Amino acid sequence: MNKTFSKILIAVFFVLCLIPSVGMIAAGPSKAAGNEILSPVPRLEKLDGTFNPEVLSEASSWFDDRFALRQQLSTAWSRINALLFGCSVNDDVILGQEGWLFFADSLNDYTGQLLPDEVIESAALHLAELRDCCHENGAEFVFTVAPNKNSLYPEYMPKRIPAGKNSNVDRLYRRLSELGVDYADLHEAFRGKDEVLYFHTDSHWNSKGAAVAADNILSAVGVNCGFSLGEFGNGKTHTGDLFEMLYPSGKSRETDPEYLPGFSFRSVSDPQNGNAIEFSTENPSGSGHLLCWRDSFGISLYPYLAEHFASADFSRSSDYDPERIRSGEYDTVVLEIVERNISWLAQ
Repeated sequence: MNKTFSKILIAVFFVLCLIPSVGMIAAGPSKAAGNEILSPVPRLEKLDGTFNPEVLSEASSWFDDRFALRQQLSTAWSRINALLFGCSVNDDVILGQEGWLFFADSLNDYTGQLLPDEVIESAALHLAELRDCCHENGAEFVFTVAPNKNSLYPEYMPKRIPAGKNSNVDRLYRRLSELGVDYADLHEAFRGKDEVLYFHTDSHWNSKGAAVAADNILSAVGVNCGFSLGEFGNGKTHTGDLFEMLYPSGKSRETDPEYLPGFSFRSVSDPQNGNAIEFSTENPSGSGHLLCWRDSFGISLYPYLAEHFASADFSRSSDYDPERIRSGEYDTVVLEIVERNISWLAQ
């Protein structure tokens, strides 16, 4: 009896081990989850035609990214660790309190690790150069930093991670003030709001948070739109980017507030829901011409800016080429970047 039971356990074990590989034959490789970038197909030869000694390592990485039921098994493993140990199995995601998730790339800012003085100085001088270029070509320049989520809602971070007292953004803003560069302080603007304006399981602000950001950016150029004071309803459901990274087959969704007055601008080029590298908008009832350099926070920000301006060009490029300003076609230039990436400005 004991031998039979042991044989059954061994057989079950081997069947379970075969599921990831055999399942690929039946159902095909697993697809990427969220913003995940899968490992490339392994190659026996390098580009120069010589043997690739890393082929076995590349094959292992390729299989690890695509084995059958990968997303379901990864989700189950993540939930077990979250439930039993209160930790995240994904190095890019921090498991916070009450179901909140945070992007691990923001941890240095949260714990108060300072960027070198020369990085802050270089970033400030780069922005001052863009400001000067704008003024020489008849345009207003506004810089703004999208706050890291844990900078605004530290109470939901794990208690084992202490918040630091130093802020790279404050250092940059102080230097910009000395140089006379206009900026919209979104950290102060968001802290003045009682309601939560970021998603619980995403690294970004929601649509109402984007309205608050737009109001403050436009206020910096003397425009009072009051988008955030408009009526908002329950909009479409949203899957958080951090949730997808941690629970790739999970079904939890959040509601993104919908700006009920709606928008009248139209897209001149396909914006891919605001995620394209370059796209343009027009609004016959708007005024002025905008160039906006932005990052992923601009996906929900751009409709409010597009609504105000007669024409707007949005770019996700980080080269911040001043030649675009020198064309003379813009009267307003906005540069938005998330807090964790302000070192990118030191070019």
